Amino acid sequence: MNHNDLALSHDKKMKNRNPFFCLTSFCLFIVTLHAAEPIDPARFEKEILVPAARDAIQMEVLPGGDVIFAEFWGTIKRWDAKSGGVSILGTVPTYAKGEIMRR
Repeated sequence: MNHNDLALSHDKKMKNRNPFFCLTSFCLFIVTLHAAEPIDPARFEKEILVPAARDAIQMEVLPGGDVIFAEFWGTIKRWDAKSGGVSILGTVPTYAKGEIMRR
């Protein structure tokens, strides 16, 4: 079977489709799109955990509630959920050539 045969067999399948099936599929698709609950920003609470953080760019919440986050300048820190304290886990080299540097 070559490419043209494959295209022809696909076209034959599409011609044999029931129009009711196509209309039903389209309607289900539209209903599914509108069924999604809109996001209400008021249902979220914003809490600043580390006010002294400098340009945190990525974070991971651990199972116990602690948060590990990376700052733009390469510092990796951990926020302790029980004490609220922050410890430095290490640093990774970063490259910010061409960026505006604030220090």
